[in-house]
Amino acid sequence: MRKYGKTDIIQKQCVEAAKKLGASVVSLASIGGGCPDLLVGFRGKNFLLELKSTPKASLTKDQRIFHEIFEGSIKVIYSVDELIETLLKE
Repeated sequence: MRKYGKTDIIQKQCVEAAKKLGASVVSLASIGGGCPDLLVGFRGKNFLLELKSTPKASLTKDQRIFHEIFEGSIKVIYSVDELIETLLKE
């Protein structure tokens, strides 16, 4: 298990877009071990988001394990537009 994760190429754009909407954003990427990339707070709700730059990108083994054992909701996001849609539809 890798100790620290790396950021996906869309992370900066997603963080900027979420903040423009008024969301609070915490990067969790440095935690590694399959932990999702972002914790986003928006309109009283929390979102754990795993960022992938393309729909062809698959979850790593650590990410699959984390998603299986985590009791909360994790959304995989493939674009800035999908991030915005996810936040606004909730």
